[in-house]
Amino acid sequence: MRGSSCFRQDWLALLILALLCNLGLALVAETASAGEGQRLRVDFECSGGFVNLQLRYRADTSELPPPTASQLTELVNASGLLWLSQSDIPERPTPPDVISYRIDIERNGKRKSFVMNDVTAPAAAGPLLGFLRKLALEAGGARGWTPQ
Repeated sequence: MRGSSCFRQDWLALLILALLCNLGLALVAETASAGEGQRLRVDFECSGGFVNLQLRYRADTSELPPPTASQLTELVNASGLLWLSQSDIPERPTPPDVISYRIDIERNGKRKSFVMNDVTAPAAAGPLLGFLRKLALEAGGARGWTPQ
């Protein structure tokens, strides 16, 4: 009797492990394929800082050069914002020298919106915010400030 009980426990453990592995592989596949052949739109606004920087930029992967679209998609995925909500970002008073951001991400008809600043932004979102600032400046999306 004892032997069959151990067998059932081993079998159950293997079944659970297999299910978890399949779930993990599905999540990895979804993350890896996120954006492949899918349209991604990002509306970005940035303001504040010592120079009162004001930027606006709209990115659409179907209109960007392929390398830029690919980089934007990778940074959006790496930022983790697609898996967060506004309530996951802490609210804190914004000191006058901090840059504030508003970012809207739309993919597959689903839209996520965030308001954050340099203090409250998730660390993983830093490269995305920097890339969007760069694109906005290159596109001439600055108001009230001209880069030197």
